[in-house]
Formats: sequence, C-alpha cells, structure tokens
Amino acid sequence: MAISLNEQGTAVSRLVVVGEGPDYSVADPPAINALLRLPVLGPLLFRGLPPSVSRKVVMGFLAPGASVASAFDDVTQPVWDVRAVQYACFLGTQEEKERYVAERPLDVRIPALGTPALVIFGERDQVFRSAESCDRYRAMPDATVEVVPGAGHSPITEDPSGTAEIIRRSVAASGAGT
Repeated sequence: MAISLNEQGTAVSRLVVVGEGPDYSVADPPAINALLRLPVLGPLLFRGLPPSVSRKVVMGFLAPGASVASAFDDVTQPVWDVRAVQYACFLGTQEEKERYVAERPLDVRIPALGTPALVIFGERDQVFRSAESCDRYRAMPDATVEVVPGAGHSPITEDPSGTAEIIRRSVAASGAGT
C-alpha cells in the first residue's frame, strides 16, 4: 500500500516490507490456492472450509512444523479471521497483488521511488522462497534486508517481539523519530 501511495505522490519517507516477495516468480503458493480460484467451486470451498482445513491453510503461512497454538493465543482465531473475509475480497486482493508485481516487481518499484526500505522475511517462509527473495532485495540501493530466524511467511505473527525489534533498530539507525 505504501509503495503505491508513494508512486502516486504521497510522501513516504521509509518503507517496511514484511514477507512479500518481489514478484510471484519466487512464490510457491499452497495447492488449495488454485482450487479456491476455480469458478463456482472456489466460492463454495471458501465459504465451506471446515475449521480443520482453515487451520491447515493458516499453517502454510507459518514455518514448517509450527503449530497454530505457537502463533496464536486462541487457536480458533485464525479460523474466524479466514471466515471474516468475503470471497470477492480474497480473490480480488490476490489477483490485484499478482497483477501489480507482474507489471513491475517490488525490487524494481522501490528503487525507482528513491525511498529507503527495510525488508523483513521469515527464514522458513513457505509462500515465497526466502533466500531468492532476499537476494533480489539486497541488490536494491538503500535497502536493508533482515531475516527472522525460524519464522515462516508471517514473522509478525510468529515472532512479534523479534520483528518489532528489527523495525525499532532500523528506525533508530535512520534517525527517524528522534
């Protein structure tokens, strides 16, 4: 969102990108993603996912071997979070994100803005290949790339204090907020 705002002229002094690959050439989307995009079947599946399947989908965003209980105080929370999203919102967001980065990958967009960026990735991301994504981001000028050890696609959820500390250090190093 901040990248797009900056492209449209809204001043953004620094960017933080968390768990987002530069484009989908470095993605390994979960198999259910293709099923959820099918006409007729996709909306039915999305609305009718049993809690056990919703939890399994959420686990695909965590590090391999992590449990929902290790990331959420209430293990039913991710199920309710998934159910709160309308199918049209889910599909539209996915399609628009893919179109946006296919048009121009994030590792091309961000340097064109001239805005310093902090990129945070989970070491064990199952959605985007972490090493490839980080290599591409490291090639950007004014970019700092940090990897959260042991975290998957959602380091904010899996290691909130570690992720917050990375952001705090980045802000302090930039002199912002002082």
